[in-house]
Amino acid sequence: MHKLIVIILLCAIGGTANAQLTGRKIGGSDTGSADAEGAAATLAVESHKFYVGAEYTQSRLSVSDSSKAGGIPEDDFDGLFVDIRAGYRILSALGLEFHYGVPVSDTGSSGDIKQNHYYGIFAVPTATLFERFELGFPVGYTFSKVSHRDDDGTREHKTLDSVAFGMNIEVPIRQFWDVLPDVRVVGGGMVYDHKSSARYYGFHYGLRYDFGF
Repeated sequence: MHKLIVIILLCAIGGTANAQLTGRKIGGSDTGSADAEGAAATLAVESHKFYVGAEYTQSRLSVSDSSKAGGIPEDDFDGLFVDIRAGYRILSALGLEFHYGVPVSDTGSSGDIKQNHYYGIFAVPTATLFERFELGFPVGYTFSKVSHRDDDGTREHKTLDSVAFGMNIEVPIRQFWDVLPDVRVVGGGMVYDHKSSARYYGFHYGLRYDFGF
């Protein structure tokens, strides 16, 4: 995760020159307008429609019916993975994102699960809060596979695919100093699967970098 964050920061620093636009910047608009369009522009440079991000995700699988959960015991199991996403801002208040999960090394504990793979596609409506933060509400579909190891070493696997939803809060660091790259500190939560037999959800934090061509 640390390496991914460093890569994003390096890309962000390399693109700082392109981020110095003549359009509206975080912290207000050139005309000082306080209308709704100006408020939305305070959190997004107009030509920065593409973005990438990486979030460290702490997930939990709650199994209530082992027979429908690939034999995984009825209990709560924790897992870790890194969620890498790439997005495109279709409208000023709507983005489209693709997610790919990178598994973290298996701890070997029978009380944990391993995220073998994870894919997701989301539509992300956004809203601004106090002209300082951006709220994102991803809604989409995910496909993932998790595994669990019993005390005797036996492995059970479960494929999860479901409509997913969540919420993010993103804080652009440009609001503190407009010469900084367009990087955001991100935190939030996601429900990946919400079937009656097993529920899969998690919380995450990381960085996002916005850029344009």
